[in-house]
Amino acid sequence: MRKLILLILFIPLAFACELNNKQISKVYKNSEHNLSFRYNSNWTEQEPQLESTLCLFYERKLNASCNISSVKADRSEVEKYDKKYLSSHANRAFNDVKNLNVRFEKIGPSKFSVCDFDFTYPNTNSNKIYGRAVIYTTIKNGNRYMMIFTVKKENYFLLENDILSMSGTLLIL
Repeated sequence: MRKLILLILFIPLAFACELNNKQISKVYKNSEHNLSFRYNSNWTEQEPQLESTLCLFYERKLNASCNISSVKADRSEVEKYDKKYLSSHANRAFNDVKNLNVRFEKIGPSKFSVCDFDFTYPNTNSNKIYGRAVIYTTIKNGNRYMMIFTVKKENYFLLENDILSMSGTLLIL
């Protein structure tokens, strides 16, 4: 009887795990840059707006975005994408940058500079909308690659697993 009860409890759990695994089932590939990563089905690919943007994705429910850009590397080592460099970069691209942190991580065969910070979305009314950004930066084949996530600050913790799964599967050969 005890085994039957455990089996009855285990089957829905296994089914739920299988459904969750299917959510991370899509793969973005860019053969020109030998780049790929996995993403959840709640993200939709959009047409990039800038020439340097390789891909652009939106997550509508959480008002989040992810893009990967590639430009000629202006540093020779990932460690040179430090707090001073990324602070300058963030302050040119975002409004009211605060709480900027930089750390270095190895993801697969590549080393990344990982920068996170708070910012304010540009808007025309007096109500400020606060955001959070995470930027993964690496160098490959003479190019600088940045995987940039932005989300409303209040939704950041709801998006954190997506950020980790997408950046954790980013592969540039």
